[in-house]
Amino acid sequence: MVFFEEEVDCGTKLGDVTGSGHARPADMSSPSTSDAQKTRHAELCAALAKHNHAYYVLDAPSVTDAEYDRLFNELRDIEEARPELVTPESPTQRVGAKPREGFVKVTRGVRMYSLGNAYDSDDLADFDRRVREALGVDEALYVCEPKIDGASIEVTYQGGKMVLASTRGDGQVGEDVTANVRTIRALPLTIPDTRTFTLRGEIFIYGADLDAINETRVASGEAPFANPRNAASGSLRLLDPRLSAQRPLRVYFYDLVERHFESHEAMLDGLLALGLPTHRAQKKCAGLEAAKAYIATFDKTRTELPYETDGVVIKLDDIGARETVGFTSRAPKWATAWKYAPETAQTRLLSITCDVGRTG
Repeated sequence: MVFFEEEVDCGTKLGDVTGSGHARPADMSSPSTSDAQKTRHAELCAALAKHNHAYYVLDAPSVTDAEYDRLFNELRDIEEARPELVTPESPTQRVGAKPREGFVKVTRGVRMYSLGNAYDSDDLADFDRRVREALGVDEALYVCEPKIDGASIEVTYQGGKMVLASTRGDGQVGEDVTANVRTIRALPLTIPDTRTFTLRGEIFIYGADLDAINETRVASGEAPFANPRNAASGSLRLLDPRLSAQRPLRVYFYDLVERHFESHEAMLDGLLALGLPTHRAQKKCAGLEAAKAYIATFDKTRTELPYETDGVVIKLDDIGARETVGFTSRAPKWATAWKYAPETAQTRLLSITCDVGRTG
C-alpha cells in the first residue's frame, strides 16, 4: 500500500515522522522558541494523523495508547501556549463543536441514487445481459465489493480540506452533518490533493463496539440500539457533536462523483493512496460467473469481518462506459446489489403468561 503524508494546515508543512511512528523531535536550536513550537506542532499533527490512519483504517496500531496520548497531550499543550496555531484540521479539534438547534438542508449537484437488488441467479443474469447489450460486448468487466450495512454519507474535500458532509436524505437533498462527521478519527481532515473530491460512502460501527455502547446504555436506563445501522444513523443526527465524538464511528468510501479515475478499481486504489478509508475487499471480475464466484466466497467469510454486511455490490468497472449503460429513474443500470438471505435462527418458547383485562 502507498502511504500518504497528510499536509495538515497547522501553520506549516508537515515535518518528518520516523519509521517507528514517533514524531521527530523539534530542533530546539532553531532561531527562536516560537519557530520551534510551530515546527513541532506540524510534526505532531502529522504523527497523530498517521497513527489515526493505522489504527482506525488499517486496524494495525502503530504506537501504544500511552504513546498516542503523550503525543496528543504535547500537541494540546503547544496549542494552549500558542492559540494562533490551532486550525480546524488539528487532531485536537475532533472533540466536537457546541450543540446546534437543527440541521441545514444540502442540495446535491449530482443525485445519490439507490441500487437495484438481485436475489437470485436470474436477477443477476438479467442485469449482466442488459449491461452487455448496452455496451455491445460479449463479456463485461465488473468490480465486486461488500455492501456494508450502515448509514450513507457524502463527504466533500476542496483545496485538500474536508469542507462538507451530508446525509443521504432523499438522494437529492440531505442534511449537513459536517460537525458530527469531523469527529470520526478514521476520516482524514486533509488530503494531499487540492482537487474537489465528492465522495460517497458508508458510516458504520463495529459489532464489538456496538455491544459496548449497548451495555452502557442499558446500565444508564436507556434502550439499546437494535443494530449497528441504527446506531450509526442515530449518531450522525445528534444535535450535539460532542456526543457523536463519543461514538466509535467509522467510514469507508466506495464512490467518487468527479471523474478523476478511469475505472472503479483505480478509483478505490487512488482513494486509499490519498489516505482515505476504503473497505479494501474489492475484486475485479471478468464476466458474470466470476462475479457469482466472489458472491459465494464472500458469503463464507463475511461473518469474520468486524462490521455487518448484507450483500455484495456489483459495478461496471469502466467509469466512462457507465454513461452508455445509463440510469433508471431511481438506480444506475450499471450496478446492482446482490442481497443475501436474512439470517435465521431457532428459538424455544419456554412459557406463555396470560393476563385478564377489566372486561374479561
